[in-house]
Amino acid sequence: MQAPESSWYDANAARLAAAYEAVPPTVTRDWLADLLPAPPAVIIDVGAGTGRDAGAYAGAGYEVVAIEPSTAMRAEAEARHPSPRIRWLADSLPALTTASRSGVAADVVSLSAVWQHVAPSDRPRAFRKLVGLLRPGGLLVMTLRHGPDDGRGGHPVSFAEVETLARSHGMQVVRAVPSPDLQGRPDISWTAVVLRLPDDAAGALPQLPHLILPEVKNATYTLGTPARPIGARAERRRG
Repeated sequence: MQAPESSWYDANAARLAAAYEAVPPTVTRDWLADLLPAPPAVIIDVGAGTGRDAGAYAGAGYEVVAIEPSTAMRAEAEARHPSPRIRWLADSLPALTTASRSGVAADVVSLSAVWQHVAPSDRPRAFRKLVGLLRPGGLLVMTLRHGPDDGRGGHPVSFAEVETLARSHGMQVVRAVPSPDLQGRPDISWTAVVLRLPDDAAGALPQLPHLILPEVKNATYTLGTPARPIGARAERRRG
């Protein structure tokens, strides 16, 4: 998310929190559970919102880096999902400057209802930044929102575009699952996508650190609280 979208979420955080928190967290969804690494793997949640998914991951024993550009949404999240397993970062796509410089590397990177906020011209850079946070063999989980924008600022997305970006980074499409909107909006639907980085990423991604996550919040995002440092890059950097 970039500045205009962050402002919209700041202004609507309290209203959105109730709707987001009413949707069961990603961790409980059958379509993704069998692909997740065992705790205490590192999960990065990009566009974490009110902390629903971050809190669920932390509660299951994962180490979580929750990235959210909206100040009001982060405040909601930290109040609702306090956990020593969650580290909060104020950052945004396409640059992910803070995350890229933090030394964090993930087993899973998740973007739930985020990709539509990235302008099409910025998506190649944004995708490269996400892949750069992944460890070899890591998962990138995305939920793609299909339908009209409701004022928060969004662009059309497609599975074909994501598949093309994935292949350009040597990634494999592991799963793509269509679903209705979990908030019951008839004009909105979703495609949940899981991508995997090769175990040996040296050839496909020279000079890139690694990260990825399951972000599939088929209608919303969320996360938790500040915490201790998670996974120093020296321990998992490749290339």
